[in-house]
Amino acid sequence: MSIQRMARSRTAAASLALALALLTCGPAAGGTPEWVEIHPNEKAVEALPVGVPVMIYGKYVGLVEHELELWGVPLTFRLANPSLTRKLLEFQPNIDNVALVGSIQDEVASNGTRIFEVEQVLPAPGDTELFRRQLKAIFGKPDRESDELFSLAERLYRARELARTDELTALLERAVYEGYRLAARLLEPDDGDGHFELIRQIHERVSDRDLTVALLKRAAQQFPEQKGIARLLRQLGNRFVGGEWLEYSEFKRREGFVKHRNLWVKVADREFFEVMRTLSVENRTNLILRSKTDRAYDQLAEMGVIERGMNRREAARALGFPERVRRRQMQRLTVDQWDYRDQRVYFLNGQVYRIKEVGSSG
Repeated sequence: MSIQRMARSRTAAASLALALALLTCGPAAGGTPEWVEIHPNEKAVEALPVGVPVMIYGKYVGLVEHELELWGVPLTFRLANPSLTRKLLEFQPNIDNVALVGSIQDEVASNGTRIFEVEQVLPAPGDTELFRRQLKAIFGKPDRESDELFSLAERLYRARELARTDELTALLERAVYEGYRLAARLLEPDDGDGHFELIRQIHERVSDRDLTVALLKRAAQQFPEQKGIARLLRQLGNRFVGGEWLEYSEFKRREGFVKHRNLWVKVADREFFEVMRTLSVENRTNLILRSKTDRAYDQLAEMGVIERGMNRREAARALGFPERVRRRQMQRLTVDQWDYRDQRVYFLNGQVYRIKEVGSSG
């Protein structure tokens, strides 16, 4: 059946618009809608009347015996024509979105869901565009509800986990923050327990740690004595330091630590480990560092100049004794790090291997 044969009057489309949570009219010829466009919203799916042509967007999951699945849409999609199977070969499961044109049948599948008979399979926009349309449709409703925003946020979160993009993250944040705002309006201004319970429920539905922490931090400023907020912030890796909640990574950075692989270490320690790793990878056990005569190195040291190849005695004459010394041994290598106020000197088996200015990246 073609899209043209499935055309219905403007009156039918208008009456359906009142029943569905999210929809827009599809392409029209002469002002008459040819189908109603449905975004995969549970309320919209439940409200679909039998026999009315619609277009449903969603992510293609797979096809089993002429029945296909769209991600997160509680319908059984049955192909009206076996030839549509070849059309579906153009789409990649769990990657591509499809638009299915068809109608609800007066039947129920064995899994208890309603049956949607598919007449046409068309390409659909990507995730970002689809979710942007859905969010715009919700924001365009004066009577929008928090639950439909949270339902959209759940789908956004799952899509964002598959393809981490800034656009999807921004849409997710917008859906959650607006849903929270709408739900919080139903609470009393001093209801800290109610705000905590709302955030906890959001966290269960949308397991985005960063979003939950952001909501909790806002709530902690408004309700500093609410114990549940503080407890969940700690469970999510935050600490209360200097009058504010800090994530553990931010807390460590303010303490002067940096991340080295899976460890938090001081900057000087990280550089020391990196030198050790470089030597290990390069296997430089027989590296010749001393390229000048003893007299030449003595003259440089007298002038306060340190240079690669100097021994510990010459380096101490050039710079004075260090503020701190580290030593590590690895195979046949002994590596020392001498810390000065403005530079660090690395020795390999007693000879200067590297000189690094403090604060430089080289």
